[in-house]
Amino acid sequence: GLVASFGYRNSNTIPVTLTVGANNFFTPAPQGQGQPTVFLPGRQQRVVNVALTGASVTWTILSPNGQTMTATATANSKRCKKPITVTVGVAAAAANGGPNLTLDWESDADDVGVTYNLLRSTNPNGPWTQVNDAALVPANGHCLAPDKPGLGGFYYTIENIDPDAEVSWFDTEAVTVGGAATGNNLYLPLVVR
Repeated sequence: GLVASFGYRNSNTIPVTLTVGANNFFTPAPQGQGQPTVFLPGRQQRVVNVALTGASVTWTILSPNGQTMTATATANSKRCKKPITVTVGVAAAAANGGPNLTLDWESDADDVGVTYNLLRSTNPNGPWTQVNDAALVPANGHCLAPDKPGLGGFYYTIENIDPDAEVSWFDTEAVTVGGAATGNNLYLPLVVR
């Protein structure tokens, strides 16, 4: 069946706590379906995944300032993006800085005017280094980004920049670059806003 992935944006500079119940609930029941009770600052994506067993599922939050916010997922909601494919060059050795990576992902057909940045870190929480020099623009439904991070463990995320300059970040995914060729798929989530 389908799974709805929800995220949120906390525009405060501090975390906000909302316990499951009248201020933080899902419909249909049960009210608690694994959603956070501590909302970290900034945009957080794919923080809770809920099985879509009926016509729709709705997450409702009553913020501390009294604003009610809802996000509803149905079978017609936007689907998750396709996997990012990571290709690791096999001919490179540690002596020349490690293998070359090529990261390739599909953009959605409705992502008109969207650009991307590829970000890398050695820690899943950052700090992040932008890999690309200029914004990545999809061509024929794909984005390609080369990287040569060296050997070791790395984390990648994609920064999505909408035409209205709204920025969102996708799930952080780990890639291990060793002496032999490996392959990993990085998945970008559906975020219901």
